[in-house]
Amino acid sequence: MSSDSGSNNSDIETTPTNVSSLGLPEPLTKEERMEEAAIAAYLREHLDFFDRHESVLNELRLPHPDGTHSVSIVERQLVALRDKNYRLEHRLADFIEIGRENDLLIDKIHRLGLRLVKARHLPGIFTVIETSLRDDFGVDMYSLLIYKDVTSDSVKLFPGNYIQSIERTNSEFTVLFKSILESGNPKCGRLSSAQYGLLFTEKQQKEVGSAALIPLGDKGEIGMLAVGSRDADHFNPSASTDFLTRMGQMVSQVIATQ
Repeated sequence: MSSDSGSNNSDIETTPTNVSSLGLPEPLTKEERMEEAAIAAYLREHLDFFDRHESVLNELRLPHPDGTHSVSIVERQLVALRDKNYRLEHRLADFIEIGRENDLLIDKIHRLGLRLVKARHLPGIFTVIETSLRDDFGVDMYSLLIYKDVTSDSVKLFPGNYIQSIERTNSEFTVLFKSILESGNPKCGRLSSAQYGLLFTEKQQKEVGSAALIPLGDKGEIGMLAVGSRDADHFNPSASTDFLTRMGQMVSQVIATQ
């Protein structure tokens, strides 16, 4: 066994790797690292060095960021400044786009508020909500769950099919949405299949990717409005819920005054 092992090992060539052949810089020795550290420390203590030795500054060459050639310090700084300016321009463009989207949302919320004020009864309010969600906000699917003692017989008078009238003793609803009802704040993200099952139709459950839940009234004392999207990332848990809160407050106030 030992002779075979030795024979196999003798067949393996252990040629040392030449770092320079790979296009990599040779590693510095301990003495070279100490020398470089001393030079760097000296330059930090004598910031006017290149003022007194301008020719040295002009002769210094640095690798270009793309690694294809060397450039002067000034050229390298120009490249860095152009890159920084490019990133800032893109950030500014993103901020402008976000501002435009927010302006559109504010306008849609404003129109919804005006229509709600003009509605004179609950069926009219429900119609306004559905029209606004469908036509203004372009929501893929929506569901309005209202407690029976709030709506009386108004739900029966409403021709739409997105409203559910539920009992306050409905344990399934209170258990499935306990956390959001207790917090009283809107929530975005992906829901459980049981939650989707209570909110949306069977067809919608197969299509919904994410949803936003908006409690109506103090801790959902009126009910809850749910809006869904086919896009799994549309209602992102990290997104701001300020506009959803405003929408919920307006809808809650108008329903409560009927």
